[in-house]
Amino acid sequence: MNTRFLRLFPLESVVLLPGALLPLVVFEQRYLQLTQECLDSNEPFGIVLLRQGREAGDSESVPYSIGTTAKIEEVQNGKSGKLHIQVRGMERFEIKELNNT
Repeated sequence: MNTRFLRLFPLESVVLLPGALLPLVVFEQRYLQLTQECLDSNEPFGIVLLRQGREAGDSESVPYSIGTTAKIEEVQNGKSGKLHIQVRGMERFEIKELNNT
């Protein structure tokens, strides 16, 4: 069994499939930090669809247990501190445990 820590980027209405490209506009501080940490460590993050709720960290938000790892392929600085990134889906993963730190 291969268990590892994976930063999550939950989305309300988008599913990323392995091999697919997905453009994202990153503007929330926590996701700007996630993006920078992944760039610094050259590690992927996980994109997961929200089953319930509209925003991660909301007490009513619940992600689906299956997501796809995402590798950042392109980064462009936008206006007002936004980042425009393009990610590629790599492989499916299953959430075993959530750690909200």
